[in-house]
Amino acid sequence: MIDPRFDTHLDEVRSRPRGIKWGRGGPDVLAAWVADMDFAIAEPIRQAVIGMWEISDIGYSLRANRLGPVLAERGSKLWGWDLDPELVVPTADVLQGVWNNIYVHSDLGDGIAMQTPIYYPFLKAVTDTKRSLVDNPLLTTDESWALDIDGLRAVIDDRTKILLLCNPHNPSGRAFTIAELEALAEVVAERDLIVISDEIHADLVFPGATHTCFATLPGMNERTVTVTSATKAFNLAGIRTAVAVFGTPALKETWDKTSSFLLGHVNTPGVEATIAAWEDPGAQEWLEGLMVQLEANRDRLVRFIDDLPGVEIRSPDATYLSWIDCRALPIQGSPAEYFLEHAGLDFSDGQAFGTNGPGHVRLNFATGPSILELILERFGNAVAALG
Repeated sequence: MIDPRFDTHLDEVRSRPRGIKWGRGGPDVLAAWVADMDFAIAEPIRQAVIGMWEISDIGYSLRANRLGPVLAERGSKLWGWDLDPELVVPTADVLQGVWNNIYVHSDLGDGIAMQTPIYYPFLKAVTDTKRSLVDNPLLTTDESWALDIDGLRAVIDDRTKILLLCNPHNPSGRAFTIAELEALAEVVAERDLIVISDEIHADLVFPGATHTCFATLPGMNERTVTVTSATKAFNLAGIRTAVAVFGTPALKETWDKTSSFLLGHVNTPGVEATIAAWEDPGAQEWLEGLMVQLEANRDRLVRFIDDLPGVEIRSPDATYLSWIDCRALPIQGSPAEYFLEHAGLDFSDGQAFGTNGPGHVRLNFATGPSILELILERFGNAVAALG
C-alpha cells in the first residue's frame, strides 16, 4: 500500500511553477534531473515556517546558533559523530562550504582530489578557484562501484592539498563502507591532506548499507571539514541553509580569515525549517516513511532497467539518484539529449560529471509511483525505438 504522503501525481507537481525542476521543461516534459523531490514536505517543517509568517516573525534570526547543538545531538544519535557545536558554522548552502574551504586551505594551482564521476559543481569548484583536478575515477564492479585506493596514491603529488569526498556518493549512490573509508584515511594521513567531506545525503541510506562520518575515523577529525544540510533528505533545496562542521578550532580559524559579510548569512525561514527537520520527531517519522517509498521506487527502477537491452544500472546504496549507463545504445551524441528530444524525459547529462560520465544519464527517482511509471514507460519506448 502506498503511503498517501508520497503518492504524488503529475497534476500536483505541475501546479508548482516556481521551481526549476519542472519549470524549465515544456508541458509535455517529465522532469527527473535536479535533486529535488516531488513530495510535500513534512508537516512539522511546514508548520514551523507557516507559524513565522503568521505572526510576522521574519526578522534577523536569533536561532542560527542552534544549528550546531541540534546537529550535534542528531549526529551523535544517528552516526556516533561527536562533533563540537561551537565548531559548526552556518552557510548559505553546501557549495559555499566547499568553495571557501578550497580557497582557505589551498593555493592557486594546488591539487584537489576527488572520485569521478562526481557531482558536477565540484568540478566547477576546481576550475573556478584555479586549482588543479586530481582525478581518481571510481572502479566498476559487477554489482556496484568501488574506491580506487592504489589509483589515488598514484595520482597524488606534492601540490595535492585537499580530498573533496562525496559520501554518500553522487551520482553513483554508493555509501562507502568503513573498510573503504579507513583505506582512504590512510592515504589522507600519508599525504597530509585536508578533507572536505560532503555528507548531505547521509540520511538517505537504504537498508543493508550504513553511513560513516569521515571525521569519526581515527586521526581524521583534525583533518576534516564536513559540509551538510537538511535540504536533500527533507526536500528543502531552496531554503539556502547548510553548515560547515570543523574538526578542530585550527580548521575553523583558517575559515574565519574570510569575512562572514563576504560569504553572506543564512535566512530566518531556512534556519527554522532546518531545526524542525533535524529536531522534531514528526519530521523523523516522515523521513522514515520517505525511505520506504524511495526503496520501493529504487527497486522498481532497477528491475525495469535490468530488463532493457543496452542499458545498465548498479543499484544505489543511498540517495534518490540513479546512474544509468547508456553507452551500448546506438545513440549518436548525448543520451540525455536523445531522451529529451524523443521521449520528453529531462535527465541530467552524464558528460557534466567528469570521467566516465559521457554516455550516462542521472535519473532522480524521488517522485510518486505513478509519475515514475510514466517515466519508465517513456524510457522503455525510447530505447525500443532504437531497434
